[in-house]
Amino acid sequence: MLTRLAEVLGLALDLRVHDERCDSYSTRLEDGLAERPDVLEIVDRLDAALPEVASGDELVGEIERFLRSQPEDD
Repeated sequence: MLTRLAEVLGLALDLRVHDERCDSYSTRLEDGLAERPDVLEIVDRLDAALPEVASGDELVGEIERFLRSQPEDD
């Protein structure tokens, strides 16, 4: 999502460090849940009970619409 937002705003950002940290966190989280099926069951139930969350593309689309609706700076 940050990559797409940077593209929309015309920013040159190097997000590799953040991507690596996210991947590392996801791996640790999945490993931890694999070791605790009781916790995984609770997480799955919570996930099923929550309303659907907008995707990254949908959020970026909303931000784009908002930015387009703003008056131009003169």
